Amino acid sequence: MRLSKEELITKFKHYGNVEGEEPTDEFLSMLEDITDTIDGLSETNERITELETELNAEKDKVKEVEKTWKQKYIDRFGEGTSNPEPNKEPEPDEPDEPDVHIDDVLYKDLSK
Repeated sequence: MRLSKEELITKFKHYGNVEGEEPTDEFLSMLEDITDTIDGLSETNERITELETELNAEKDKVKEVEKTWKQKYIDRFGEGTSNPEPNKEPEPDEPDEPDVHIDDVLYKDLSK
């Protein structure tokens, strides 16, 4: 069973201290150790909660940045398709030029 700090100390005082007698040094030392331990655990739990909150905030920031970059990518390159069309031969921009041979160029003027 979980007890609050006050309940645990009360229970410890009840069972650890004989009624009517002054508490021993060991009893007081143990009571102090229990109190310090409980306080330390409470502080640790609070810090853990703070760190979890910070971590979740950072995760949200990362998700937002990823979402922004993904949208920038989609805007720039488009969504793409899973089955792109096969590569087609590019259409020539200019009509095919006639074949030219080196002999035609070198000896063109000589035949006239």
